[in-house]
Amino acid sequence: QLIEDVWRYIKFYRNIQFGNIEQLIEFERNSVNDTQLSYQIEPETSVTYLPTLEAHRCFLRHSLLTAKRRIIICSPFISSGSYEDFSPEILRATANRGVDIYFVCLTEQSQENEFDLFIDEINSPLVHLCHSDDIHLKTLIVDDDIIAEGSFNWISATRDEGAQAHNLETTLIVRGGIARGFIDNFEHSALGRYISQWENSDHEEGGASD
Repeated sequence: QLIEDVWRYIKFYRNIQFGNIEQLIEFERNSVNDTQLSYQIEPETSVTYLPTLEAHRCFLRHSLLTAKRRIIICSPFISSGSYEDFSPEILRATANRGVDIYFVCLTEQSQENEFDLFIDEINSPLVHLCHSDDIHLKTLIVDDDIIAEGSFNWISATRDEGAQAHNLETTLIVRGGIARGFIDNFEHSALGRYISQWENSDHEEGGASD
């Protein structure tokens, strides 16, 4: 079923590329194509497909509410009107449970949109801003067994489906055994090692500087 669904969406993007209007209309009329889909890959691993803005927002809110140890949110781009899901109240409540929150963003984006000032105002040693000058991934990691990858910019995607800047964004969430392997690969990457070194240094100093 996963293979069939993947091919259905690949055909959809190809129809966009070649301007096949009738097929696009047929696709959009089918409510199944706007449905969050889940697949059990093996006993300890599942994959969830997020096709809509609301599905992404629900996953993000659920992650902040249920994380036990840490959340890593990689979002290169920032829009000052698009991080309402990261309200000070939600971030403080998450941090108050002892959960570290790491935002990884492009340095210039963070400064231009005053996201660094927003993080400072949270005033929590567990809410961190990690600057990077060379990232494009939109990864979200929860603890050690959930990883989400896709095209959704967690801090810049518009929360208004009627906005001109609203795009068709999709994400795959992997949970369980296979996810732990993906997370381990991330942690051994250059960016993962940077976050790890920064994290260790930050805990030693007891602060939240970037």
